[in-house]
Amino acid sequence: MLQATTASDILPQLRALELTGHQLVLKLEVFNHARDDLLDHKARSAGEGGGRSWWPRLRGFFKGAFKSVDVILGSLAKAIPRLEVVKEYKESTECAVELADTIYEQRR
Repeated sequence: MLQATTASDILPQLRALELTGHQLVLKLEVFNHARDDLLDHKARSAGEGGGRSWWPRLRGFFKGAFKSVDVILGSLAKAIPRLEVVKEYKESTECAVELADTIYEQRR
């Protein structure tokens, strides 16, 4: 049965995993930058891709976002084991992007 975790129970774990204070701010800023790159890719002009088509550029943005999520989600899953399912979903999505990349490369 699932039980609620109180802030007093989890805060020491978050501190130990460097998910508080300046460390958390740094990790969130890295994530925000990668997320913004992913979400803003459509706003860029076609000429800014260095001659690459849309998929390689988008794939690069996904990879940056996935790496930054790994840092935060990996730590959070250690403190809150139920987040492991979220981590697994992210990893499945990452595999789907890699599969799409393989298919894209084969069709070129």
